[in-house]
Amino acid sequence: MAENVSIQILAYYATSHPTLGEAGYESCYRNIPLGSSINLHIAEPLDIEHNGANYKAVVVADKFQPGECGWFLKSIDYRILDSARDPPGTKGLGANGLSIVNFLLPPDIQTPPHWRGKVDLWCYAGRIGRVLQSVKACGTAAAFITEMVSRVPAEQRGVEASTWMFSGDNSAEVNFHDLNALLSDPRAP
Repeated sequence: MAENVSIQILAYYATSHPTLGEAGYESCYRNIPLGSSINLHIAEPLDIEHNGANYKAVVVADKFQPGECGWFLKSIDYRILDSARDPPGTKGLGANGLSIVNFLLPPDIQTPPHWRGKVDLWCYAGRIGRVLQSVKACGTAAAFITEMVSRVPAEQRGVEASTWMFSGDNSAEVNFHDLNALLSDPRAP
């Protein structure tokens, strides 16, 4: 886990009904301004266990029974916590999160094939290039400028920012690396 950026890991549960054009299921969605609607969803922060250099979060896939709305675990997301950006008391819950592990959707929803494998994300806090304001960001090595990427070990330069899990899978590897530490280490390439 990167030391330079505070990260929150969340389990994102959602309803699978209604699908586009599906009538009924009024209790499974909410209307939003301008007449559209969005399926109900819940983002729950996960407890992160720390053991040496390793971090682990455990997710309960069937925490909510499907019921009429078809609740399911849609993804594991992360959010960068930033007290200057987040509304008071939200602890990052007001900020947009990014999916890092996606799960097979219920059988009645079509899923395109996507990456299945290890994900390496690099987190950085500071100025990049000519940017005047400081940034806090996590992304694949390719998301950063060439001078930074050249210091990242080749086996940690993956281009995929998320992975998929399917039935039968029981774990996913997502690594958050500290780009600031790597850039300040004189021994790094």
